[in-house]
Amino acid sequence: MVEVEVYNDKSIIINHDDPLGKLPFPYQEALRNELSYKVPDSEWSAKYKTGQWDGRISLYVKRNQSFPTGLTMRVARLFDELNVTYKFSDKREKPVRDYSIDCDFMGKDLRDYQTISGDLALKNQRGMLALATGAGKTMTSCYIFHKLKVKPVVFVVPAIELLKQTQKEFEKYLRIDGEPIKVGIAGGGLCEINMEGINVVTYQTALNAFDKKYMESSNKIVQDSNESSKPTGLLEKELDEATSTYKKARYTASGKLSDLYEQVELAEENGSKDVEKLRKKYEREISLLIKNELAAYRKAQTAWDNRQSTLLQKAQVRNVIQNCNALIIDEAHLAAVVTEEIGNQAKNAYYRLGLSATPFRTDNQEIRIEGTLGGKVCEVSASDLVERGFLVPPKIFVVNISTVEPGQTYHEVYNLNIINCWERNFRIKQFAEGMKAKGIPTLILVERMEHGNILEGMIEDAVFVPGGDKGEVDPTDEEKNYRRRMLNAVENNEIILIATQWANVGVDAPKISGLILAGTSSSPVTTYQQVGRVLRCVGKNVEDSIKNGKPEAIIIDFASSHKNLRSHVNMRKKVYKNERAWKMYEIK
Repeated sequence: MVEVEVYNDKSIIINHDDPLGKLPFPYQEALRNELSYKVPDSEWSAKYKTGQWDGRISLYVKRNQSFPTGLTMRVARLFDELNVTYKFSDKREKPVRDYSIDCDFMGKDLRDYQTISGDLALKNQRGMLALATGAGKTMTSCYIFHKLKVKPVVFVVPAIELLKQTQKEFEKYLRIDGEPIKVGIAGGGLCEINMEGINVVTYQTALNAFDKKYMESSNKIVQDSNESSKPTGLLEKELDEATSTYKKARYTASGKLSDLYEQVELAEENGSKDVEKLRKKYEREISLLIKNELAAYRKAQTAWDNRQSTLLQKAQVRNVIQNCNALIIDEAHLAAVVTEEIGNQAKNAYYRLGLSATPFRTDNQEIRIEGTLGGKVCEVSASDLVERGFLVPPKIFVVNISTVEPGQTYHEVYNLNIINCWERNFRIKQFAEGMKAKGIPTLILVERMEHGNILEGMIEDAVFVPGGDKGEVDPTDEEKNYRRRMLNAVENNEIILIATQWANVGVDAPKISGLILAGTSSSPVTTYQQVGRVLRCVGKNVEDSIKNGKPEAIIIDFASSHKNLRSHVNMRKKVYKNERAWKMYEIK
């Protein structure tokens, strides 16, 4: 008899027919193969070429016969195929469901799939909810909180621009005893953890709490090196030394200013109105005499305070992640390794859910997400939403550009055939100005700053608003307000808005009905996100949207014939064709 002990983060296999509890080697190999993924480009490695490695990484750990709990169904199917007699023993501690939280959706009706998602979350305890852009993810999440009734909850978002937005939306809809709840927040220098409720945390802040960070270029977790390299003990020693030096210098300076100090004392004794004036003068003179010592002391004190604040914030975030009863990861597809790492730290999380508009990857690592969160339990595609009248139907026009300019590197190819391609930019200008003239509020998305600047100079009434917001850099209030004003202006068809990646996610501008993809993304995830920006209805449904002047969305894409760029558009065409409710047309 094979027993599988199930814990929140991992499951352990015990073979009771073996004195050491070990599985036979063939079963070990079968598990290794079943719970593995192929590493992209592994065939180029030396170990692969010499036959030392098959190019796969397995999530099954032979040493202790463990695997991520999200893969239990895969293991069960494999054991059935191998005719292995087995049982699962649930060793998880079920959390107390006493967090009575209600939802007030301001007169909005929940859609059936939103309630189904919440019910499935409660039933399955874990799983991926594949909800297309426009499916109402916020309302779905709030309903899930209501159904789970556990605390604390950690809701992880991928980007800093989504942090406050998500917090604000949750506080808008969630109630306890009729009053709005207080949602904790951590990221972008903010840390207000609520151990008795819901917390929104960014990917990077969650990782940083464990002294780690995500390296996007190599898709891996590394030791965080952003913090000062000085040990805390050294900072404390430097503060002690600076404090001692400062006190000695102040004592010496006070002796030199004894006459002035006596004036202060005399004024105090006589109750003179000049006391405060004299005291300030004394301190000013002291500061001038010990200028260098005072600056060194303040610098050391600031460094110490910052370190203590950082350590305190890290401890608070670490505590809520390690002790949360529910972990929900938004846009879980974006970084499998991040989802995996956070899930490994949240060992107490009985409920584990992922939300994603695009629950797939191009690097074969979906299994890592499944291991942490479980398999897909609900799916609502963009076509489902279009057919049911919750999104407007898109018409996608792919314009073929025949110009081909050589280049030695991808950077050169991109510059010549995208950024500085006169034919391409002129067609963008024609489409943008023509769409605006027809009353179609239009957004142009670029990937590079220089491209945005060029198009702004070419297109009448165009305004380029750059910004990336990668990492933990929170846009200033001035930047946010400016972006909002420009979004309002394009919604009113006053301008043609050119934007970088900040407009890919978290933008609420449903009146925009025209989209021009000026770059050449090779990511299906990005493609779905970008197209999703213009599919929202103006009103509750398509019927309302038609009445409000938005019956459909128009998307303009461009196909380059350059061999290094051709695969990009082919990927995007595949996305367009896979959505049965999307209409694609190719034009010369």
